[in-house]
Amino acid sequence: MSTDPITAVHQAVEARLRTVFAPSRWPFELVPSPMTLDEFKGVVAKATPWLGFSWRSIEPDANAGRTITGRLGFTLTIVIKNTSRAARFLGDRVGPGLYPSTIAAAALLHGLTVPGVGTLSVTRAGSAFADGWSDVGIAIATVDVDVGVDLSDALDAIASSDDFLRLVTAWDLDAEAGQAAGEPTDTILPRGT
Repeated sequence: MSTDPITAVHQAVEARLRTVFAPSRWPFELVPSPMTLDEFKGVVAKATPWLGFSWRSIEPDANAGRTITGRLGFTLTIVIKNTSRAARFLGDRVGPGLYPSTIAAAALLHGLTVPGVGTLSVTRAGSAFADGWSDVGIAIATVDVDVGVDLSDALDAIASSDDFLRLVTAWDLDAEAGQAAGEPTDTILPRGT
C-alpha cells in the first residue's frame, strides 16, 4: 500500500460519490469529527448542498494481540439548505432533498471496496443537527461507514525500516547438549548491549 488506509478510504469515497454528486453542485470537504459550530457556520455560509467527510476512529479488536487490527470509522455529513421546510427533506426544482441524497450516498458507499484496505459497510444513516444552530432552512444527515483493517504495517514501514532490517537474532545454544542454554524470552536488546 502506497498510502495510509485513512487517506485511501477518503480518496475512494470521494471518487465514488462524484459519480452522482457533481462537483459543480456539491462541494466535498474533509472535516473534523465532530465539527465545531464555527466550522459548521463556515460550511453553510459558503455553499449548500454540501458533503463533508471525516475520519472518526480506529476501534482495535479486543484480542488483536501485538497487531493492530480492528475497524476504521468514518462519517459523511450531508447539509441541505432550502427555504421550504418540506423541500429541504424531499427536494424540489430548486434543490435536492436530504432524504434522497442520504439514501443515494448510503447506497453508493455500502459495499465499496477500497484496494489494499477492505470493503466499506454503512453502519448508520440518519438525521442530525448542529448544536447551537437555529436556521430552520437547514437539514443535516450523517452516514457512518466503517471498514475492517489490519494496521500492523499499513505503510510497509516495518519491512523497509532500517531499524527493522538491523534486528539480529542470536540463539544461545549449548552446542554439546544440542539444546538452549537458558530459558527463552521475548526480550529484544539493541545490538551492542
